[in-house]
Amino acid sequence: ISPTKYFEILKKYTTASEEDIKTFTFVKQGDEAMHHLFRVSSGLDSQILGDYEIIGQLKNAFSLAKTCGCADGYLEKLVN
Repeated sequence: ISPTKYFEILKKYTTASEEDIKTFTFVKQGDEAMHHLFRVSSGLDSQILGDYEIIGQLKNAFSLAKTCGCADGYLEKLVN
């Protein structure tokens, strides 16, 4: 899926402005995305190490991705 598709989904399902979406989001793919997922979910990219709220946010984001048709079985295994 192209980055443009992700931005369209964010515009549809959030109240963020198009400018904010372009300013504060990014799209990673492949190994880079997997590496980022593990860093975020483990709290390594958090200001507060061990912040468990991140896991809830990750689960919510994955649920939305599934709803939008942007997640496959491979990603589900990574998230679980």
